Amino acid sequence: MNLDDFLNSTLNKSGIGYGDPGQCVAFINLYTNDVFGVRYPITGLSYAGQFLDKPNTRPDLFTQVRGTSGIKRGDIIVWGGNPGHVGIFLQPSGNGFISQDQNWIPNKVTRVQHDWNNVIGYIRVKGEDMIPDADNYYWRYGKKLASQVRGRELTRAEFSKYIAGKSDLRAVEILSDDPEADVAQNWQNVGRVAVQDNWNGQITTLQNQVQDKDSQISDLNIQLGNKDKEIADLKANVGNGEDTTQLNALGSVLRWLLVRLGIK
Repeated sequence: MNLDDFLNSTLNKSGIGYGDPGQCVAFINLYTNDVFGVRYPITGLSYAGQFLDKPNTRPDLFTQVRGTSGIKRGDIIVWGGNPGHVGIFLQPSGNGFISQDQNWIPNKVTRVQHDWNNVIGYIRVKGEDMIPDADNYYWRYGKKLASQVRGRELTRAEFSKYIAGKSDLRAVEILSDDPEADVAQNWQNVGRVAVQDNWNGQITTLQNQVQDKDSQISDLNIQLGNKDKEIADLKANVGNGEDTTQLNALGSVLRWLLVRLGIK
């Protein structure tokens, strides 16, 4: 499950999560389990405000960050104090931000506009930075990578809808697990054969051969026209009676010769 699927499937639900259903920590446990495959591994936690105070047992997977510099969509945002609070950071908004939390409204999962009061930091899953909905990322993922995988660029709206907010791995899955990608792969295979077999060179050679044949045909047509004229002139001479006697004599000689040769 990806981030957007999780957010959409849990929004407005009540009393969900692992540990103490309905609480904010239970919601975060559900989030890390369903999206990243592991419940947030923290020891000695008594309330949400301790999320950055208590060590997590998987520092190879989770990074605890004090302060809000660099916070991104999908990070687990932490409010200090007792009981404190945790939620999923979505985006900046005005002088604050929007997150999806459980139990800001008792026991319910909602998207809430917050200010930054009492926010002490956030937790990030290593290797799962979400792709921002920004122009430079659109150029890299929506245009260049999409062209390489799908054979076309995504529109800006398609990038915002399908790629922004996803991890790198999820973005690659979305681009590649699609019929467009299969068609583009086939085109690439055909193109590779064309380059390997030098189709351009073969086509040029065939075009040159066709031009040579066209030239030969033109020359033969000219010769045929000349012969047609000669035949027409001969027919005219015969029709006028000229050289008829000589032609008849020549015919007799040829018949005699054929008999002598045993041909007729």
